[in-house]
Amino acid sequence: MKVRAKLWGKGANSVEPVVPAYAASAEERARWQYPALAWLDEIATKFAGRVVFIYVPAHIAAQPTPGSATAARREECKTRIGAIARRHEAPFIDFNIPSEITANDANWWDRLHFRLPIAERVVDDIERALATGKDDPKGDWRYLDDPHTGAVSSTAK
Repeated sequence: MKVRAKLWGKGANSVEPVVPAYAASAEERARWQYPALAWLDEIATKFAGRVVFIYVPAHIAAQPTPGSATAARREECKTRIGAIARRHEAPFIDFNIPSEITANDANWWDRLHFRLPIAERVVDDIERALATGKDDPKGDWRYLDDPHTGAVSSTAK
């Protein structure tokens, strides 16, 4: 009960999509600022060739409401991270999506901290994602960018 209150209490985002979905113009997206991405790029430069970009899982109640302006900004952020990953020829794996991992309350201590079995599963899934270079067939992750083609490879869009 205590964990459920942490997950779904004050500040929880809705899982019901906004209809119609928010659609930002290219000009609006260009104005969005993500200052930490410059640091990410800088750090990736220091570890050239030894970087894997991972967007870690968060409980579904911590993820932006699908179709919302916040969700659009999050996807733009992921797009920009993907561009950084491609520049550094690094894979980018996204676990921060609606999935069995993120939607199952039993996997979480609170909206951002998953339990040890999930941590082990995520590590195993990273290895699997790197080996296949594809989205998870069960839907637990998206393999967003193939650093060698320069293209978003996920079919989960």
